Amino acid sequence: MEKKQQLLATCALKQRCADKQRGARDGEENPHSCHKCHQTFTTASNLRIHQHVHTGEKRYGCGECGKRFATSSSLQIHQRVHTGDKPHVCDQCGKGFSRAYRLKRHQHIHTGAKPHACEQCGKAFVELAYLREHQLVHTGERAFGCEQCGAAFGTSRYLNLHLRLHAGQKPYACDVCEKAFAHLSSLTTHRRVHTGDKPYGCDECGVFFARLGNLKSHRRRHARGERHRCDRCDEVFRSQRKLQIHQRGHAD
Repeated sequence: MEKKQQLLATCALKQRCADKQRGARDGEENPHSCHKCHQTFTTASNLRIHQHVHTGEKRYGCGECGKRFATSSSLQIHQRVHTGDKPHVCDQCGKGFSRAYRLKRHQHIHTGAKPHACEQCGKAFVELAYLREHQLVHTGERAFGCEQCGAAFGTSRYLNLHLRLHAGQKPYACDVCEKAFAHLSSLTTHRRVHTGDKPYGCDECGVFFARLGNLKSHRRRHARGERHRCDRCDEVFRSQRKLQIHQRGHAD
């Protein structure tokens, strides 16, 4: 019995030694710990860089615009704004981006992925930030008001877009006809004039439109039971497609 107890004690001692050695090895791998958030680092210099997050110190200044950053890597990323460097390239279309997260966001265009869905209406978004902006539609919250016309918006981003109308700013120009627009979405819609792209299709009659608003107006006509009348002979058809086929006869 005594021999068995000695054996158990020896095993326990060996286990404690092994645990201590393992802890020492772990400590050697990450011996530097932040006293604020307990995140660990392999070197003291990495720990010091990290601590700028808590102190708010911004030691690295941009020589072009004076904006300051907590780390040299953040400054280097920022400087791409001035140099135009876009090292992150989409392997699908070749478009380049200055930051990796922007490339990842862009790639949703090719995959069609919209991982962030609204619980109230089911509308899905590529980014969580866009979902949060959308949710203000349901809450009715509009904390950002225009001092010039009184219009109110849910986010400062939408207010800033609106202010371009008052300022006459049109930073988005068409590379085909040089027509300029205040909003990127307006330019995107306009480009369809040149490309002929009509992405919005009616699932009832198969007619396609360049603008979502035109599709919605078209669907309302279906809901009201409106028929499609030929302006040449007044013959009525149940769908726009059949009317178009009929009108080819007039053209002949």
